[in-house]
Amino acid sequence: MTAGAASRAQRAQRRRPLPPAVRGLARRLAPFVHHPATTLATGIGMLVTGAAEILSDLLTGFDAALATHHGLVLLGSVMALRGLVDLVTAIERVGEGLEEIDNETDAVADAAPFTPLHPVSSQAAPHAKTENAR
Repeated sequence: MTAGAASRAQRAQRRRPLPPAVRGLARRLAPFVHHPATTLATGIGMLVTGAAEILSDLLTGFDAALATHHGLVLLGSVMALRGLVDLVTAIERVGEGLEEIDNETDAVADAAPFTPLHPVSSQAAPHAKTENAR
């Protein structure tokens, strides 16, 4: 096995692809979490729950069915899903970039074998002192 083939095998072993279930989930969620209607609905939900909380503080007889924590749960859910989709996308892009770098490195290694700039000879350099010269 050549040095290039050994390093390719080591790189392939280090790289761990995402499980297909995670990639599939992220692909199904991406259109939902990045859709403008989702952002609008989240914003409206936060406004309504915030207004209900303010009214319940101002008016003693007003008992709202919605509270701030409902809006926070809505916002947190959407943000967590959006973060999951972005994270999976970023991991896939990094993996693609690593594969591209590996392919370029392998192409360079396969195209020109390593040759030293100064060939090493089996004889000692003329200026080096040896045991016999003393």
